[in-house]
Amino acid sequence: MLKALSVKPVLNLSALALLLLVFATACGPAATPTPRPVTPQPTAAPTQVPPTVAPTATPVPPTSTPVPPQATAKQQVNLRQGPSDKFAIAGRMPKDTTAVVIGKSDDGKWLQLAYPDPAHPSWVLASFVNLTGALDAVAVVVPTATPTRAPGTPAATRIAQATATKAATAIPPLPAPRGVLGFVSYEPVIQAYNVNNYSFADKSFAPFKQLSLQPGDITSSTNAPPFSWSASGARSAYVHGPLGAIDFLKVTDGAGNELASFGHAHVFSPSWGPGGQELAYIGMEVNGAQNIIVVGTDLKRDEGRKVAARESGGKRESFRGLAWGKFIYFGSDLSGAFEIYRMNGDFNAASAVAITNDKRENGAPAGSPDGTKVAYYSKQADNSYQIIVANADGSSPRKLTTSGNNFTPTWSPDGNWIAYFSSSVGDIMIMDKNGNNNQQLAKCQPAQRCQLPGSWR
Repeated sequence: MLKALSVKPVLNLSALALLLLVFATACGPAATPTPRPVTPQPTAAPTQVPPTVAPTATPVPPTSTPVPPQATAKQQVNLRQGPSDKFAIAGRMPKDTTAVVIGKSDDGKWLQLAYPDPAHPSWVLASFVNLTGALDAVAVVVPTATPTRAPGTPAATRIAQATATKAATAIPPLPAPRGVLGFVSYEPVIQAYNVNNYSFADKSFAPFKQLSLQPGDITSSTNAPPFSWSASGARSAYVHGPLGAIDFLKVTDGAGNELASFGHAHVFSPSWGPGGQELAYIGMEVNGAQNIIVVGTDLKRDEGRKVAARESGGKRESFRGLAWGKFIYFGSDLSGAFEIYRMNGDFNAASAVAITNDKRENGAPAGSPDGTKVAYYSKQADNSYQIIVANADGSSPRKLTTSGNNFTPTWSPDGNWIAYFSSSVGDIMIMDKNGNNNQQLAKCQPAQRCQLPGSWR
């Protein structure tokens, strides 16, 4: 039999040395790698970086003051002293009259209105009015007064109460209109427009100045007068020249003697300031933008008080009518529709805010002499144009005319009367500040087209 061979391992000295080297490498510090030479690369020339220019601030149109919700009477409705028909009648609200909503009942069925004014609010049943705007932010008002009649009060007694309330709130008669009113008439013989002055003292009118063949406001249908008298009658300003590259704004004294003339593209709607020494008007610049421009007391253009047209969505605004009093009012299409804007008397553009927000066509604003009201024309849902009077901030608008098409409201110096142009009558009309006592004024011949009253002094 063969025997298995027994093999004894033989330790090779070379292998042993190799194992000791591996063991020492694993347990000792890492070996430092041998550096390799690096071929230097050419350095690129530094890139010239232009100096950083501070960005020019982009003008941001001022945020318009939110328009509060408003209620418009569907019909003539009774107003109450509290949110229930158990309260006494506080008055009546004519059909189509609009007032600001300042409160609501807990169940939302009654609305508190700033009518006839914020100092004397009243309540109306919500189902009797059309509402514009949301009531979410309107506060719930809990009346402090208690009902003055029981549910079983006889109808005859209620009628007697209403009659007594109406008699107690009767409006006293207003003084007769006085002064001199300027307006525009078309003269068919010379085919041009004139400024006329109507005297209430002797009920007569006479031409003052010839405007031109195409005064800017008339050709562009702004429905604002292309002339302006200062309150004292010492100065006048009017647009002269055909609508085009260059028009002229002429300034005269009370006798018609020329004091200054400004050549300007597309001059519109001149308006004297409260002191009768400074003059503002709308003019178009060479870039096609309309600006509000101020002429100083020295009858030189004061570029430092120019109000540049604003932009919205890449489109510059256009203006429609300008009036300067305690506040500056103007029509603008900045929001996409012509709305009425109000600006402080220092012509600070940052103060300009929209006081209408009904997406209708509004224009030719006129501030009342005491600065508490503003009148303007407004396109209605039936496509007619009516005269609206609101508070200076646009609240509590009231429609004073209801038929035909009416434009260019102008206040009397005492604020008791408003003159306006009625296209349905084709003449100048006047009414009192409450919309009553309407009467035809100028009685022009049809071919004369008496229109655009302005600067009642």
